[in-house]
Amino acid sequence: MNNVIGFFATASRPSEASHRAVRNTLERLARFSRMPLGEGCIGDITLYLIGNEIPVVPSQADAPFDFMLCPNDAINPEWDRYLKVRVSPDGVHVENDYAATIPVYYSTEKHLSVSNLASCVEQDLAVKMDDISPDAMFGFLRFSHFIWDETAFSTVRQLIPDAKADFFLTLENSIVPKHSVKASSSRCNRTDNQVADELYELNRELVMRTLGDAETVILPLSAGYDSRMIFSVLASDKQTKKRLHCFTYGDPGCVEVEAARMLCEREGVAWQRISLPCHFLSRPYLDVIHDIFGASLHMHGMYQLEFFEQLERVMPKMEGAVLTSGFMTGVPAGQHNRLLGISAPTDSLYQAMENFSQSRVWPNEMLKELPLFRGNDYSECAEARFRSAFDSAPGEIFHKSIVFDIWTRQRNFISYYPRTLEWRIPTISPHMNTDYVNFFLSLEKPHLDDRKAVELMFTKHYPEHAAIVSNSNGIKTLSRGFDAFLYAVAAKLQRLRLTRLLPKKYWITDLWLDIPALQNSGPDGLYPLLSEDAGMGEIIDGICGRSVANEQGRRALRGDVAAYERLIPIQSVLLSLMKTQKL
Repeated sequence: MNNVIGFFATASRPSEASHRAVRNTLERLARFSRMPLGEGCIGDITLYLIGNEIPVVPSQADAPFDFMLCPNDAINPEWDRYLKVRVSPDGVHVENDYAATIPVYYSTEKHLSVSNLASCVEQDLAVKMDDISPDAMFGFLRFSHFIWDETAFSTVRQLIPDAKADFFLTLENSIVPKHSVKASSSRCNRTDNQVADELYELNRELVMRTLGDAETVILPLSAGYDSRMIFSVLASDKQTKKRLHCFTYGDPGCVEVEAARMLCEREGVAWQRISLPCHFLSRPYLDVIHDIFGASLHMHGMYQLEFFEQLERVMPKMEGAVLTSGFMTGVPAGQHNRLLGISAPTDSLYQAMENFSQSRVWPNEMLKELPLFRGNDYSECAEARFRSAFDSAPGEIFHKSIVFDIWTRQRNFISYYPRTLEWRIPTISPHMNTDYVNFFLSLEKPHLDDRKAVELMFTKHYPEHAAIVSNSNGIKTLSRGFDAFLYAVAAKLQRLRLTRLLPKKYWITDLWLDIPALQNSGPDGLYPLLSEDAGMGEIIDGICGRSVANEQGRRALRGDVAAYERLIPIQSVLLSLMKTQKL
């Protein structure tokens, strides 16, 4: 299996301290992933690769060198996440997938530096406090993700989605859109039955072509539609059903666990509940996540590493196994269109994005009080970045809303899932391709709101699966019945904390992970936010102020979820500066 996970290309000299720091990061990631690290030179560019059975990088070459990042070379790379890379003596040339789910971070500030690992480019540039971009950080804190092509640092950019780019040694760039995402009206007159049938056939084709030949398929199964779309196909086939193993993390009684258990019991599929120890905010986990994501993503997703460690303990055989992900399944189907509520070209995209709960942890008034922003409101800058993404998307307003959601929030905020787990196991996302998104971009609005097409497919083709509770559109089932009634009652009783009056499977227990992990780790889970180091203290003072960091830290340690979520974007930036400035 040729499976390149990470690459780093730089024109800096190997003798430079920043270059050596990057190499140390890559060596740590190679040890963590149990994969080799390859090194070579193409002209004046030093190239590093991490992966399983990676191509041999020439020690010194004057001809172009091609490779690809993708989950599994046993399938067509364009059926899933991919990044095509060519390193030539004149520069680095890349082509990404339609959603840029394998990111490209680059800089032409001092010299050419390109990688899918933000931490490597940050270290290669030796970013410092003066490089922090206040307007970019405003968007990062306000929405919990970066918006378009910015990063925390003015010297580092990220490649926009669905593009081809040439980064030259002359420090000139050429970025050209590919336009592989296409909206149409080809299904605008389809009936509900026709949409259900066509999506059923498409979903089956996508899942079977990517997972049908896998020796073992591991599916983290939840109560949502996304993993259920994969489950329903695999569980309905006699051969793949035998090779399917489902796991769910959470406490007994929570909807995720109960729905997954009922689905697997009905189909006779192997299933096991996994209990996470919630120690994933200890320093080793923080360090690994930061090595992968740098300051490009807030410090989130460590629980995925702990989940995989528990998985290794209970799986009888991991060799030849692939993990499948429902990543990029719901949003193309219209999951957030009604939530975004964009109905006219002139609607405020900033306000539309405020409808996500993660966009409300730092209200504008609180942000303006932070030292980094000096009382300035950067909401207009954020609106302009959102507008760049929205105006680049094809189709009608309801089509553009889908692509806008994918290109901004989804690729930056949700992509931690496959990007974390692929370092330990091939992670395949059957719906991460243009065949899938372009299907939904040919439907009318009524078939997109709240994933109506998906619900029609389940109701018609998988009625027994539809009858089992889902939390994708609130707590409900798609088929009416006794369960649907009791879950509706449970949803009302939950507000009064009286769900335990019902049988256990209707308790609707919340799935809490971060706060228990923080309480297990203590202040170390927020490292280095509460550091007393003088150099780090100056940086904290420049971003949010030590009084704010300490106050929000105390609240987080007492169980305040919003306080914790306010700090983790700042934490990721502090970790980057700590490493580049050797604090």
